[in-house]
Amino acid sequence: MYPEFIAIYVGMAILIILAIIVLIFVIKIYNKNNTTITSYPRNISVNNNNNVNPHGMGVQNPLACKKCGATLSLNEMFCPKCGNPK
Repeated sequence: MYPEFIAIYVGMAILIILAIIVLIFVIKIYNKNNTTITSYPRNISVNNNNNVNPHGMGVQNPLACKKCGATLSLNEMFCPKCGNPK
């Protein structure tokens, strides 16, 4: 091996390592932003005005417990019925 090629090989190794690091970060960002819906929400309800979104699912009450459906007030951190966090 010629001594002048050592710098070229070291530079190529550094570029390959940087490319692998960038690829790992891109995959992590893609997986973080690529969330899919695996199931439909359980608490589907239509409000009094019959507002329904274009996909046919009813509008959910944002102050309802996700586990049992009990109504929550704005200052409650846990459901008073089942204890599920807000």
